[in-house]
Amino acid sequence: ADGDPGAIVDRFIADYFAYEARPENAVLAAEITAEAMRSPQIVGPYLDNRRTLIGALAAVLRRMPEGATPPCPADPVRLAGTLLDVIGAAASRVAFEDAATQETTCATTRQVAARLLGG
Repeated sequence: ADGDPGAIVDRFIADYFAYEARPENAVLAAEITAEAMRSPQIVGPYLDNRRTLIGALAAVLRRMPEGATPPCPADPVRLAGTLLDVIGAAASRVAFEDAATQETTCATTRQVAARLLGG
């Protein structure tokens, strides 16, 4: 999408966190991840989906203004993958917590990402 890449990334984090923090999605993600580790039939689609998310997020990260790119890792693909991991882990950890805990954790995740991106 067009627009400020920092705002796009921030919105993505908020939306993806909300999606991953829904209990039914947290359970499904854990089940799919476990099955992908056991089954060659599942690992392909699992990795394809992850690559699609990483590719889209990396494309936005590449548009970040000069000086806003993080010193480590400078590779937008690695950074996108790390952001997905952080969002997923934080969201699944609080999926069964109250709304206030989820909101605080999401806000903290967004702050960490902003600092990582030079904000």
